[in-house]
This record gives sequence, C-alpha cells and structure tokens, in this order.
Amino acid sequence: MIEKVILSIAEYFRVFQIICSIFIALAVSFTIERFFVVRRQWYWKLLLFGCSWLLSSMPFFIGDLVNLPPTVLIFVAGILLGCEGSLLKKLSLSFMIISLTSSFSVLIDNYLLSADSGIPTEQERIVYLSVKLLFYLMIYCSVKKFVPKKSYELSNRLWSLLGLLTLTPFCTVLSVVLFQEYNGEILTANAAFNKTILCLCILSFVGLIWAVVVLSHQYELEQSSRLLEMNHSIMNHWSGSSWKSENCGTI
Repeated sequence: MIEKVILSIAEYFRVFQIICSIFIALAVSFTIERFFVVRRQWYWKLLLFGCSWLLSSMPFFIGDLVNLPPTVLIFVAGILLGCEGSLLKKLSLSFMIISLTSSFSVLIDNYLLSADSGIPTEQERIVYLSVKLLFYLMIYCSVKKFVPKKSYELSNRLWSLLGLLTLTPFCTVLSVVLFQEYNGEILTANAAFNKTILCLCILSFVGLIWAVVVLSHQYELEQSSRLLEMNHSIMNHWSGSSWKSENCGTI
C-alpha cells in the first residue's frame, strides 16, 4: 500500500515536472519571438522551442564545466539557424537571453536547493519548479507588456556596442560557474557575493533590453528623417528642372 502511494506521488511529480518544463520553454520561446522574426517553416519553430527548453531546464552548478558551455553553443546555433536578421543582432540578443537564464539558473540551482541537503525531496523540487515557472512567466508578461513585438533593427555599430555590453554579465556568470569549486563550505562562504553578482546580471538584462527598444525607436526616426530629406531633395530637383524647362520653352 505504501509503495503504491509512493509510486503515485512520483508519477504526479513527473507529470508536474513535464508540464512546468513545457510552460517554461514556451515562455522563453515566446519572449525570443518578441525580438526576432522566426523562419516560417514548422521545424524552425520546433528548433527554437527545443533550444529554449534546453537553456531553461539545464542545471548550472558552480564548478560544473560540462553543462554551461555546450548549452550556450547549442542555443546560439539554434538562434542563428532559426531566426532572421543580421549576425550581430542575433549574437547580441542571444547572449542577453543567455545571461538572464543562466544567471537565474545558477542562482536557484545552487542556493534554492542547498548543496548540504543532499538529494532534494519531492516538496523541494516542486517549490524549485514553481519558482522557475513564476520567474519565466513574469519575464514573458513584462516583455509582452513593455516591449512591442517587431523586428528590431539597428546599425551594425550599435549592435556591436550592445554585444560588448552584453559580454559583461555573460562573462560574470562564466566566472562564477567555471572558476569556483562545487563545495558546500565554499558556496556558503561566497553566498552573499555570488547572489549579489547573479542578481546584478539578471537586472542588467532589463537595462540592455530597454536600450534595444530605445535605440531601435531612435534608429527608425533617423531612417524616416533621412527618407523625408531624400524625398524633399528629389522634389526640389524635379521642381527646379521643370521650372527651367518652362522658362526655356517661353524664351
């Protein structure tokens, strides 16, 4: 009887885990689609969902050299293949999203589930998945409310600048993960520092995305102004030419 109850609880947890993973991956992929034009074929959308699922569900433990680097490479490759836009745009926005998700994952993977507690219980795992789901839903809802869905275009110089700014939080996360050992005493001793750094990396995503929105709006205004000036100069040229032809005909 007890074994059946345990098995039923485990089954319910697996179902809950699958549902949470699907909704988290959907939230990440929908957030990506606010900034990119995804290629129309269904397999590109499936690729984007798979990369979003991998990035959001992969655990990133401090001192783990295996998970983070290949996950980053696979996600960037998925964005490069499945989305339209310039190379600099895709790289810059990809690393913005990676910095956000990896910072949050490192934070909760190492400090929500304590390194000293051993194997987490089912209740701890449910809390862990619920926190992840609420976080990514909050990110998606915030982006949906404050960021218009369109193809954000900037000059290569601006995308290069944003890419350089994005390297700061990304390299910070790499430093926290790759240059420390996974040890309970070390994690406890560096807890305040690591939490502060990772929270700042998460907040940097807000500033970088806001910069993309503002710069894109300014870029569109500049392009429209240049187009108006070009049309105005063309009209002046044709009006001057017609005036000269009329005067020549009168003479």
